[in-house]
Amino acid sequence: MLVVAVRRAVPGDSGDSSPLDVLGAVLLTGAVMAWVVGASLLEFARWRLPGIGLVVLGVLLVPALVAVEGRHRAPLLPGSAVRDRNLRAGAIGSFLNTATTSSLVTLVTLHLQGIDRVSASAAGLLLLPFSLAVVGGAAVAAPFLRRRSPRAALSTGLAFVALGILALVPFDGAASAVPFCMALSGAGLGLASVAANTTGTDVPSALAGVAAGVLNTAAQVGTAIGVAVILLVAVLSGSGGPATGAGPGRAGSRPARWPCWASRSSRAEASVPG
Repeated sequence: MLVVAVRRAVPGDSGDSSPLDVLGAVLLTGAVMAWVVGASLLEFARWRLPGIGLVVLGVLLVPALVAVEGRHRAPLLPGSAVRDRNLRAGAIGSFLNTATTSSLVTLVTLHLQGIDRVSASAAGLLLLPFSLAVVGGAAVAAPFLRRRSPRAALSTGLAFVALGILALVPFDGAASAVPFCMALSGAGLGLASVAANTTGTDVPSALAGVAAGVLNTAAQVGTAIGVAVILLVAVLSGSGGPATGAGPGRAGSRPARWPCWASRSSRAEASVPG
C-alpha cells in the first residue's frame, strides 16, 4: 500500500536517469547490521567471538563502501554531503540523542521491573515525565534558537541528558528519583533533537533529501547500538567479568548485584555526550 501511495502522490523525476546505487545501499546496510548484531552478541560469553567478528566485518565494509560511492554516478552519499559541516554535526547529534536516551530508558525500565518489582503499568507512569518533558524541551527550542546557535542548543540539550543520567547515580536508580531524573533527560532530548535537525538540514537544496535520510539513519543506528552497548557494559560491570549468558535465545545467569551495575552503567553512558 505504501508503494502504491508513493507512486500516486510523488511526481516522477524525468530529468535524472542515473541508475540506483544498489551496491552502495547493500554495503551500507550490511555494515550497519553487522555493527548492531555484533554489539548485541557481545553480551553473551559463547557468542562473543562471532560478535567481534561481525563488528570487524562492519568496519571492513566501510572502505568498500567509500570505493563504490567514489565511482558511482549518483552515489547514495555524495562527497558534498560528507564534507558538509552542518550535516555532519546534525548526524552526530542525532546519533548521540538516541544512543544516550534509548539506552537510558531501557536500563531504567529493566531496573524498575527487575529489581524494584514495579509493575509494567507503574513503570510506564514513572517514565511518563520523560515523554512529556521531550515535548516541553522541543517547545522551548524555538525561542532558544532565536537567541543562540543550533550547535549551542545541541550542546545544552545533551548536557541536560547527561545531567538526568548522572542524577540517577546517587539514588542507585530508586523509583522515587526516576520521574525527576527522566524529566531532565527528556527536556534535554527535546531541545537537542530540534537543534540536531535544524543543524543537519541547513544544507544546500540539492542535499535536502540526503540530509533527511542521514539524520534519520543516524538516529536509528544510535538507538540500536546505544542499547546494545549499555547492556553489555551493565552485564560486565555487575559480574566483574565476562557474561555467562548461553546465547541470544536463552537467558544466561545474571549477577545478584543488579543495582550496582545499573548505576555503573549510568555513569558510563553519561560520559558519552561530553
